[in-house]
Amino acid sequence: MEQDKWKTSAQLWQNLDEETIRALWNVQGQLNKLEEERDKAIEEIERQFLESSRPLYEERQRICSLVDRFWFHVLCSFPYTGTKMTNKDRTVLQHLEDVFFTEIENCMQGYQINLKFSPNDYIEDEIIWKQVKYVDDLQGWKGAASGIRWKRQDSIIDPDNEFFSDGEEVLQLTEKGNTVAKLQRKARSLLSWFETEDVTDNLKDVFYEDIWQHCIDWFFARDNASIEEFPVTMEGEQEDIVMID
Repeated sequence: MEQDKWKTSAQLWQNLDEETIRALWNVQGQLNKLEEERDKAIEEIERQFLESSRPLYEERQRICSLVDRFWFHVLCSFPYTGTKMTNKDRTVLQHLEDVFFTEIENCMQGYQINLKFSPNDYIEDEIIWKQVKYVDDLQGWKGAASGIRWKRQDSIIDPDNEFFSDGEEVLQLTEKGNTVAKLQRKARSLLSWFETEDVTDNLKDVFYEDIWQHCIDWFFARDNASIEEFPVTMEGEQEDIVMID
């Protein structure tokens, strides 16, 4: 009796009669069919939503383009992206003109995040991008990135701050004006996410669900206390950037 309790599933179903086995497979087949119909219905609803919302997103983009450094303020305001931004990120992202998404061909679950920049002294690219797509339950989400073509590799610092961090390197200004490089463990900067295929963090969801879909909310939240440590230069003000040779 004790051994019967530990029979494998294979041993158990082999003891079933053919009619019971057929009935089980029949029920499961019907459930699988319903799931397929559900997935197709959801896909169609999402397609209809994308089509109906496209004109609104285009109108939003037109209005946002009239606002000085709109997307820069949004990224500063949202806590997750704001805390990932280094001085280098903040300097470059002040030239960010647009954030938009495009579909990946032949991919049901996935999208491409695009950042469009105005001409600037820091990067060659007009658009940098990150692709994220769901492969299957075993492999999960996979990523691809455009990379960034930097015009120069010099570090960018804010002269009003004593420390500048970019990735894992920390530069400290001495009293004599020299710089001393120190290595320190730091979270990956925001822009460096577009230089790697890694999608294991939350940025793919943050860009789509928070930054893209609710950018207006976060733009008007830029005076929130949670971002006071990330001051931004408002229209009419001038910020000096020092390049370290």
